[in-house]
Formats: sequence, structure tokens, C-alpha cells
Amino acid sequence: MTTAETIIRAYVDAYNAFDVDKMCSLMHDDILFENISGDVVNLRTSGLVEFRQIAEQGKVWFSERLQTIKRIEDIGSHTVVEISYTAIVAVDLPNGLKKGDDLRLEGVSHFYITDGKISILRDFS
Repeated sequence: MTTAETIIRAYVDAYNAFDVDKMCSLMHDDILFENISGDVVNLRTSGLVEFRQIAEQGKVWFSERLQTIKRIEDIGSHTVVEISYTAIVAVDLPNGLKKGDDLRLEGVSHFYITDGKISILRDFS
């Protein structure tokens, strides 16, 4: 297992456990996070403080969530990860999802690692 894969698997495990401290410990101080649906960036954070805020919000938004890694591929400049995602919505959300809704997505995440930390994370769904 490569260093990048070890970091990514640790991040996914922390994400699934709602362990924001562990997630943030794997992030570079200048982390750029983007969530992209279709061709639209619907969420962007810059820096660890902003990332932590959105990660903490996720603990409120979902009562359950699970990312399952389907495939990991190192393509040189970064690592591409195919992910299945399931979640149960905990509160009514601005995008129309209601408390108790079951969310299921297939997506791809691009992880860039700098100095042993995740420096860019782009989630595509």
C-alpha cells in the first residue's frame, strides 16, 4: 500500500466515524476542498479552519454516513478514488433533502498529497 493510499484510507475511516479531529490531522493547513456536482462547484473551502467548520457541520446534517472505496488509482500527480456513498439525513437541508431521507451517490474523489498531508480534495458526484 502506498503512502497516499494509507492516508486516504485513514481519512475515509475517520470520515465514516465522524472523527473530525482525525480527518483534520490528515489535512494540510492550506487544504483546498471542493464538492462538485455535474460541472458546478457547490461547496469550496480554503484552509483547515474552513474545512473543519464544514466537517463539523456534517456531524449535524447526517445521522449515518458511509463512504466505501471501490477503487484507488495513483495517476502520478494525484490519486483518484471511486467511492460509493450512503447517508441518512438528520435534519431538513436547504437543498430539499428532509430528515430521514436516504442518500445514495456514486462518485470520484481526487486526493492530492503534499508533505504527507491531503492538500487538495475534490469530490465529484
